[in-house]
Amino acid sequence: MDETTDSCGRSVLNILFSYSKTKLVNTIFLERVNHTTIAQFFVNTITLYNISFNNLIFYISDNAAYMKKAYTVVLFPLIPNLFHNICLAHSYNLIGETWIDYENFKLLDTVVKNIKASFVYSVARKRRWREHLALNSISLDNFSFDLEGNAQDISITLPPLPVKTRWNSWLMLDLEFFKIRNSAIAPFVASRIDQTGAFLRNGTNNPPFSIEMSQLLSHNNYQTNDFFIPIFSEAFKLALAKFEKHTNNHSALPLFRAIQCFNPQFIQSSTNHHNLNNYNLITEFQNPSNEIISEWAIYCGLSEVFEEGSLDLNQYWQGKKGNFPNLSKIAFIYIWLPISGVEL
Repeated sequence: MDETTDSCGRSVLNILFSYSKTKLVNTIFLERVNHTTIAQFFVNTITLYNISFNNLIFYISDNAAYMKKAYTVVLFPLIPNLFHNICLAHSYNLIGETWIDYENFKLLDTVVKNIKASFVYSVARKRRWREHLALNSISLDNFSFDLEGNAQDISITLPPLPVKTRWNSWLMLDLEFFKIRNSAIAPFVASRIDQTGAFLRNGTNNPPFSIEMSQLLSHNNYQTNDFFIPIFSEAFKLALAKFEKHTNNHSALPLFRAIQCFNPQFIQSSTNHHNLNNYNLITEFQNPSNEIISEWAIYCGLSEVFEEGSLDLNQYWQGKKGNFPNLSKIAFIYIWLPISGVEL
């Protein structure tokens, strides 16, 4: 579910279906946007396409109050097997933005905004900046040539322009993961969230310093332990609090933990992961057939060697169709679950 506004200021609600690929299936203009109109449009669209409620797994939206209320008040009582997957990419953006309003970073935020304002809108300032660098003996060893063959110094540059998203760079790898579309990566979600939590918790007591930052502080005779560590620790505590707010009660996280079972690396990492009852949030495992139980036992007994890097789960389960026809059929449903919403 994606709610936005058009060029005329009207509220627009889009519904997209996702299984392997994402498709826009319905759009409506709403005079009133609330939990009732959201839920009504959802049910009407499902009915229009003659989709059984039993075949629904995720209701995906942003963190808006009316989206959450549509799920808790209307959709979940109507469709008990439906999980609300609040967009994780959106949540991670909110976590990263905790540092924008952090009191001890206000001065830095103001400085970089002023640098951007100073240089973006004034050609004269750009010219004076380059003249200033040249007058202060900035190295002129590197040259490029323009279209007329004139030498141009490329070592004299403008300062890098800050952008708001730079505040999220410390968790950019995880944020980019949650923006991945149309890939079979759902079984990796829980471990990604756990990694982020561990990183933030460690940062509250032992905030990481890059080599560049350590050298800069040392060059300026700053004692990191006495001054900077408490500041950075507090910044990590703010981010951790926001992280826990968005993940501790995320209604889809228990299912994401369950579908880790379709990652063979997870299953083969510990015998504690072999109990099929641990994954009974997966509908097909609540009352498994003898065929599924038999295939599961063989699957848990595998000892495979995987190449370094990301495991292609779609390719893996394609290769297991012959040995595990029932288990692979279930796996293809869950490994392809969308992990975040789609912005139109």
